[in-house]
Amino acid sequence: MEKTKAIAKLRRIRRLSGLTQAELAERAAISRPAVAAIESDSVDRRGDVEMLREAYGLGFILLREERYDLAIPDAELESAPVRRRLDALNSRRFAHELAQPCAHDTARMGEELARIDC
Repeated sequence: MEKTKAIAKLRRIRRLSGLTQAELAERAAISRPAVAAIESDSVDRRGDVEMLREAYGLGFILLREERYDLAIPDAELESAPVRRRLDALNSRRFAHELAQPCAHDTARMGEELARIDC
C-alpha cells in the first residue's frame, strides 16, 4: 500500500472509531499536532506512526527495508562522547528495543563499513 493510501486509511479508521485527533493522540501518547501532521502527510515520523498503529491495534507488514549509516570523522571517533554513543547504539539492549516494534534487522548494526580519508 502506498504511503498516501496508508495515511488515508489511518484517517478513516480514526473517524470510524469515533475518535477525535486529540483522543487518538492521548491514546497513542503523542501530541494532537503529530496526529494531524501524520494524517495530512506533512511529515514522515515513523515513531509516531508506530504509536498510532499500536493505538489502533493494527499489525505491521514490512513494505521496504531501510538502512541508516553513521559517518564519524576519525578525529572524533575515540572521543568520550562519541564512544559512549557508539557503545549505546551497539548494545544488545538497543538492538532488542529497535527490533521489537517493526522487526528491524539489527544483524549488521555496529558494523564498520568503510574508512574514508577526507
